[in-house]
Amino acid sequence: MESTALHPVIRYPVTVRPVTEVSLTGAADLVFWRARLQPEGLAPYDDQGQARLVLIGADMRWMGVPFTELSISVALSRGPSADQPGGMYLAQAFNSVGWFAWVERMLFQTPYELGRTELAAQPPACLALTIGGVPVFRASMPAPRPSAWRGDEVWEGGVFLPGRVSKTPRAEKLFFARLSGDTEIYPFQPENDTLELTPTPRAEAIQWLADSGFAPREWRLRRAATHQKSQTYARASRAAQAAGGGFAPRI
Repeated sequence: MESTALHPVIRYPVTVRPVTEVSLTGAADLVFWRARLQPEGLAPYDDQGQARLVLIGADMRWMGVPFTELSISVALSRGPSADQPGGMYLAQAFNSVGWFAWVERMLFQTPYELGRTELAAQPPACLALTIGGVPVFRASMPAPRPSAWRGDEVWEGGVFLPGRVSKTPRAEKLFFARLSGDTEIYPFQPENDTLELTPTPRAEAIQWLADSGFAPREWRLRRAATHQKSQTYARASRAAQAAGGGFAPRI
């Protein structure tokens, strides 16, 4: 098991590979996410007047158990000007194994619920979420097409957790993550690709996507990614501050 870090005080006790991964990056209403994150003591990154959202679907194994995940996150600003990207805010996530979702909530204070993710990490790509047998999210390409870029890519930074899950007044807890691997990038084509949202009380983040006018911009496909995760830290802890308070992404 490897241990690499963005700062010597941060360790990654959890390393999973290979991970089949489909990410969908897009834009959403900045005012909506400012209001949503203000009680958490956080601010969204201002990406040319819009918020930046990242959905990551993954298919992997842990301790021999196969499972799928889908996470919905918002890019945060590094400082008061909001024009420099920082860490991420994990709005909600879903795991296909109920026991794993429970462990995430109870031991790591992460906002996981039970849900099954489907994905295809090669064109025609797709990413979908089903909860209780009901489809609530789906994005797909209609046919294969050439990639716009391919190469190794790394994201490393702090992931802030909702106060409602960690039972704190705001986003007082975070973990650090490192996602890496050979990546294929495809622009999302609104005239061809599809996005379907069916909000449900069991997936409030899907409702937030709809309410904030989420518009996908880019597919990122990895057929053999590596996912690494630290323990959960207090936001004001010495370790978190030494690593830049969570605002230390690298792409």
